[in-house]
Amino acid sequence: MSEFGAGGSAARGPGGAPPGTRRSLVATLLGNTLEWFDWQAYAIFSVFFSAQFFPKTDSVSALLGTLAIFAVGFFFRPLGGLLIAGFTDRAGRRGGLVLSVLLMAAGSLLIAVSPTYAQVGPLAPVLLLLARILQGLSTGGEFAASASYLAEIAPPGRRGFVTSFFYVSNVIGTLLATVLGSVLVSTLGAAQVRDWGWRLPFVCGALLAVVALYLRARLVESAAFTAQRTRPGRPTPRAFREHPGAVARVVGFTVGGTVAYYTFAVYLPSYAQQVKGVPTVSALWASIAAQVVLVLILPPLGALSDRIGRRPLLIYFGAGFAPPASGCPTR
Repeated sequence: MSEFGAGGSAARGPGGAPPGTRRSLVATLLGNTLEWFDWQAYAIFSVFFSAQFFPKTDSVSALLGTLAIFAVGFFFRPLGGLLIAGFTDRAGRRGGLVLSVLLMAAGSLLIAVSPTYAQVGPLAPVLLLLARILQGLSTGGEFAASASYLAEIAPPGRRGFVTSFFYVSNVIGTLLATVLGSVLVSTLGAAQVRDWGWRLPFVCGALLAVVALYLRARLVESAAFTAQRTRPGRPTPRAFREHPGAVARVVGFTVGGTVAYYTFAVYLPSYAQQVKGVPTVSALWASIAAQVVLVLILPPLGALSDRIGRRPLLIYFGAGFAPPASGCPTR
């Protein structure tokens, strides 16, 4: 990555790299890693803390209730993307990235200190729901702000490679949460994790947000954002108005990728434990192995997209996840 010199020696301008690009890249990716650590910690540890927020009479119903609240976060992600995108258009990428970290830290801290169902009754799941709403708004805004910022600071001809690290940091955040889950179960035991250990990842996430906040407050605005301020209107509404077809396609690509990723990163480990009886540690380490492979292949694929274009890789992705003809139900 020779383009990322400490003094910002790469070409400047809307398509070039502004001064301090390497520092900006690190600050953005560290904050994004923390965001996804906090977001995925909920899913990974839900099997442990579900009985803390719902009546313990039915463990399956408690887990389903906890996962339903997890799903609520997905509803608020697009809303957070739109709201924080609008804020970012006005206040700058730095402002949006700082706001997303603050929201995620608030949600994680609320989960970490929330009382249990045995202590406050129905108020417990309400607090959990509120925390998840904050995290959903944060993650949606983080996705929009980080991806835009990385694309804008990427040097010419390196956008695919640079923005691939956005997804690398996503997976690393999930990976760290999964590793922490495995370590806690191995050291404390499943019973202790269900009792109180599940709070630890959310405490860590809230504390580490202070570091991310410090780094992001010092970000350099991208040249592309500075240049677009001279154009009439806001970029986000303008994109919907001028390029509705492209926006719809991007939404479709994102939906497909999200379903595929959460199937193997979140659903399969829980399914293996709850339905197939696979030991918790084994299920988590299998997930860790898959995520390590994903981290390793993302940068080369990003660099490949810089050479051959985005379209071939998107077609390959769609074809790879399409069900085989023999697997379709027949009458």
